[in-house]
Amino acid sequence: MAGYDIDVYLAEHYGARTGKDAGSFLKKSIDFAKEARVTLEASYARTKDVEKSTKEITDMLMKNTPDDFLHRDIIALVTGQMLKYISRQQ
Repeated sequence: MAGYDIDVYLAEHYGARTGKDAGSFLKKSIDFAKEARVTLEASYARTKDVEKSTKEITDMLMKNTPDDFLHRDIIALVTGQMLKYISRQQ
């Protein structure tokens, strides 16, 4: 989808994007996902513990997350799932 020329992007979180912001949103999301993967892998490599890394990453994410985005428990759940996947890959 990131390769398509779009004028409006309706995001599940953070609402709608229009114009140039709509066109660049998915590319930025892909770039962020790659950075997040590196961060998750680095934390797990350091701790070798899914629970410790989940707490570490969740704490980091909550510092920059708007209050009305998602509840901490949901962010921790998703983070933990990603770290479990990473742990099984290593």
